[in-house]
Amino acid sequence: MERREVIIVGSGPAGAATALRLAARAPDLAARTVLLDKAHHPRDKTCAGGVIPKALRLAEELGVPLTVPHARVDGAGVAVPGGRAVAVARRDLCRVVRRRELDAALAWAARERGFELREGERVMHLARDGAGVRVETDRRTYRAPVVVGADGSGSVVRRALVGDGAGVVARAVMSDVPLAETRWDGHAARR
Repeated sequence: MERREVIIVGSGPAGAATALRLAARAPDLAARTVLLDKAHHPRDKTCAGGVIPKALRLAEELGVPLTVPHARVDGAGVAVPGGRAVAVARRDLCRVVRRRELDAALAWAARERGFELREGERVMHLARDGAGVRVETDRRTYRAPVVVGADGSGSVVRRALVGDGAGVVARAVMSDVPLAETRWDGHAARR
């Protein structure tokens, strides 16, 4: 059994940012922490790729400014079937990125600060074990007093340690679509 001080399950933005914040507060913990991810970077994620200004500021504070290609968004709308539509128009509402590039950049930054990232290692089971948590993957077994669940909406960490709950998961997808030349007046297009 491999012992660690901290195990971070998931190396996307939440997991990598947790590692980077840990490095800023307690640099010596990097060598005693492992990030586990079932996938390999770069990888595609089901996500619209929107990054809000507060997250951009936090990334800069962690020493990881947004250097991946991105598009500024000044307005957005959401319509739910059978529900009401909501529209927001505000300068620099968010930036849209390709998650595969953002996630890889954040994971690289965590590695640069001394964290070990084990990719292609799927967490299979977790259980509280005395004063810590036992984490079993498809490769080995770990034990740590601290486990961070940053493994997304279908979190195995949450299910094992907290329970399923009755939450609703919403998904968004980003796609590049060629458009005919269009004049935009905020949200509605005119041809």
